[in-house]
Amino acid sequence: MKNLLKGILLFILLPQICNAQKMIDGDIYLYGKLDSIIKGKILVSYKVKDPETGIIVMTRFEKNCDSVISMQDYFFPGISYRQGELDTFMKDNNIKTIILVDLIDVSSHTESFGTSFYSNFLKSRITSVSTTNVLDNLRLTFEIYNNSDNFNRPKAIIYADGKNGFGQLGKVNGTLKRTIDKIIDTLEYEGAFGTLKMNEKKRKQLEGMDEYINGK
Repeated sequence: MKNLLKGILLFILLPQICNAQKMIDGDIYLYGKLDSIIKGKILVSYKVKDPETGIIVMTRFEKNCDSVISMQDYFFPGISYRQGELDTFMKDNNIKTIILVDLIDVSSHTESFGTSFYSNFLKSRITSVSTTNVLDNLRLTFEIYNNSDNFNRPKAIIYADGKNGFGQLGKVNGTLKRTIDKIIDTLEYEGAFGTLKMNEKKRKQLEGMDEYINGK
């Protein structure tokens, strides 16, 4: 837990990998197992470059999780905190799960655009060329820890690629939001949330059992 908290405050994700990788949805890959690993009060720490992106991350978690807080609301990069302060914070806030979110890659390409018009004054056609950067895709990682082992190792690591489907109009924030939405929807479907309210997979299993028991 000590090393993990230091890593969060320094905005460093620990390069640990659990089990074998598998694809759990289109462009979403998993190391580890998701069964009920997200439980209780959730602490989210995000490694992003601007406040607007951080708001996108937290808004989506707050929409889907009953109790979630942001590490960035309480601890700030570049400031030293005693280990006792961190331990007290975790206990006082009854944190059961930590999720680290990192935007690790944004790729783009350059496109050229030409415009032309006929000049009566010059008696010729004038062409101008401009270039612009167009977003291709981005990659997010989610590292999920919980208190079953005192937050020592991640229970799951998720890699997700978000693709820009809007060409020149595509923006990083819009692509990021859609990617986070897809990740959390997948976590819900795969049974990562420990509460029945958020666990679509378990709800469907229970509904299926009820139909079987009652002969429906």
